[in-house]
Amino acid sequence: MINIHMEAKRSRLLDIIFGWAIQQIYVVAIVLLLSYRSYFLLAFLFTIFSHLYQFLNC
Repeated sequence: MINIHMEAKRSRLLDIIFGWAIQQIYVVAIVLLLSYRSYFLLAFLFTIFSHLYQFLNC
């Protein structure tokens, strides 16, 4: 029972960390796009995020 509770806590913490990290990456990406207007960078980030999204939702 305690083990399941700890596992749930850990997964919740990972969700928070992942959410925060992805949010930070989005902010950095937007700032880079606004300063450089690099469409290549946008496409690159989009592919990374789509792969990450598929990996996390498998």
